[in-house]
Amino acid sequence: MKKMLIPIGLLAALLTGCEKMDIVKTYEKSEDAGITVTYYEIDNGTWQCDGVTYPFRLELSGRMHNAESDSYYTVLTDNKNLTFEDVKKAGMKELHLSVEKNNEPSVKTIIRNGGVFERSFEFDGEQADIYRIAVNSGIGFL
Repeated sequence: MKKMLIPIGLLAALLTGCEKMDIVKTYEKSEDAGITVTYYEIDNGTWQCDGVTYPFRLELSGRMHNAESDSYYTVLTDNKNLTFEDVKKAGMKELHLSVEKNNEPSVKTIIRNGGVFERSFEFDGEQADIYRIAVNSGIGFL
């Protein structure tokens, strides 16, 4: 009898832990919006990307050396204490920054920090450019 209760107990525990998760919002991969991979907000407060569930979605910001404004990252993670500096150290080889074409001070700062023009796009009716910067190019973050 004891041998029969163990499998029934395991099955009950497995079935109890299986809840249906519904997607609240989808963030589609979009070069124009700066989203590099599709991810999902789940109704239980978690986030999913490539079949992996993460408890936290962090919006991190930091400033490049000589920059007039911050750069921003959205990161799905298990670590709620993750910092902008941690993301930089994680092996990211390059940044892709978008800037409005008419924001000359920011464009100059990006170029001064090694930014290489990639392409232009339109966002909310405004023209903008994307620049690529190698992380190991001597960029400093404050």
